[in-house]
Amino acid sequence: MRLYGSTVLLRILAFVTFLLAAAYVSAAPTPQPQISQRAEFSVIRDYARPILIKRKASFLSLSGDQIVGSASAIVIAPGYATTSYHVFGGIPKDVTVVHVMLVDEDEITVKMVAKDEDNDVVIIKGNFKCPCAPLTKKRPYQDQEAYAVGFPAYSMVQSQFVTWGHVQNKPDAAYILTTTNTGPGGAGGGIFVKEDGKWKLAGIVTAIGRTPLAPNVAQEYNWMLFSSPVSNVQELLKKIPDAKTI
Repeated sequence: MRLYGSTVLLRILAFVTFLLAAAYVSAAPTPQPQISQRAEFSVIRDYARPILIKRKASFLSLSGDQIVGSASAIVIAPGYATTSYHVFGGIPKDVTVVHVMLVDEDEITVKMVAKDEDNDVVIIKGNFKCPCAPLTKKRPYQDQEAYAVGFPAYSMVQSQFVTWGHVQNKPDAAYILTTTNTGPGGAGGGIFVKEDGKWKLAGIVTAIGRTPLAPNVAQEYNWMLFSSPVSNVQELLKKIPDAKTI
């Protein structure tokens, strides 16, 4: 009987110990990159701009121009920015106004001046001013630290998102795969990695991971981000002699 009682007591003590350990682990803060404390990182935010896709108000409209979509862009030279091609290619035909909001919240109308449909990047022209994102010279390596900056769901939350992760694939892949989170509207944003001691633009966000579950139903993986390498942007810049990048 004493043996049985001792066994029960030991089990109770073990269970209590487990609960205390679990409570400690759950209460312990999850390590996060101290983004706000990195002075060098704050400039990355200034490179990005939200894109507002609007349907111009009709004569009878009472609410003005209607926002029908949003995306992101990265300023790369005075007067020029880059974003994803599908941001422009997917615009409805009755939408004729595309605005990019500047840092001071003014809106400018932009136009596409160079495109690469296959690699999903474009260059747009407008009244952009620096700070301008410097471009990487080399492809990021596997496991390299990376940040994504953009404006997912901007028309709803009107805020910029910066997320942290790592490069997951090797440099010889056709795209850059990272674990930086984003969502709809984050397309055209930038993937930044550190090169020569500076945060530089390595890729343009094009898509998030998706797995088909049923007809017209898919599971999205916001932590699986695909980006077009910045080398594709550099090829487009060769067609624009007056685009002076850093």
